[in-house]
Amino acid sequence: MGKIAYPILCEENYNLNYDRGIYKKMRDALGRRGESLFDLLITEFHSDAGPIFKPQFLGEKWQYVDFIVELVGAGSYIPYFFVQVKTTRQGYSKKDKRLKVKVEKESIIGIASYLAPTYIAGRD
Repeated sequence: MGKIAYPILCEENYNLNYDRGIYKKMRDALGRRGESLFDLLITEFHSDAGPIFKPQFLGEKWQYVDFIVELVGAGSYIPYFFVQVKTTRQGYSKKDKRLKVKVEKESIIGIASYLAPTYIAGRD
């Protein structure tokens, strides 16, 4: 993993201190923020009946996915899908206007192994 520069005030000038602990905390906070925003956005009300999706956060015990999401009001059969949420502060690429997130090959293979629809949702 890369490192993040964290400024610390010194007597003579500002030095950059590379601290893995701070990087991990920031990465975890960014991930939690992205997951919370996904939960909020997917439960948006589209009618007086309320949201059409019911997400359930799966936690860190699930290796490749973050949420299972059910479609509300579909009858006796409950359609669902899995979602992995990726969050970045890198923005979009200039050329392709694509969100700058990285998904490891192992994650793609793991996500594809689920016998249900799976999606990767990105958030800037």
